[in-house]
Amino acid sequence: MKKQYYIALVVLICMSLPEKVLGQNQSTASLLVGTWSFNYEDSFKKMEPSATKGYSRMPQARQQTIEKSYKGRKITFNADGNYLQVLADGRKATGRWTLIKNDKSIEITDPNGNKYLQRIEEITSTALVLKPENLGTSKMFISEWHYTKH
Repeated sequence: MKKQYYIALVVLICMSLPEKVLGQNQSTASLLVGTWSFNYEDSFKKMEPSATKGYSRMPQARQQTIEKSYKGRKITFNADGNYLQVLADGRKATGRWTLIKNDKSIEITDPNGNKYLQRIEEITSTALVLKPENLGTSKMFISEWHYTKH
């Protein structure tokens, strides 16, 4: 009877652990595989102050163009190392992805061989936060890319 009590207690404790802790037992690659939707609102909340200031000064039409280019985009990471990104307007981009730096970063390679590095800030079975690495002196408009898994 005591043994059953302890087993039940262990099961209850495991069920109450947050998904972030439990997800650490899964590999980064297995968590990454699947289709992710870009979370425009959360990503724009994390913009750097200088980018937010520049964005707010843009004409409304330009802001709407930027919003349309981000909202509705999806990216699928396949287990075979291929990826497919689909923008809201239906345009597609393909290539390869690889985990590097002890599975703390994703290296995206487009069909032309251009490589883009994104540091994994957070990954769970339903949430992904990527931080694009700056390319030389240029800076990314959005400093954190938030995704939600389907």
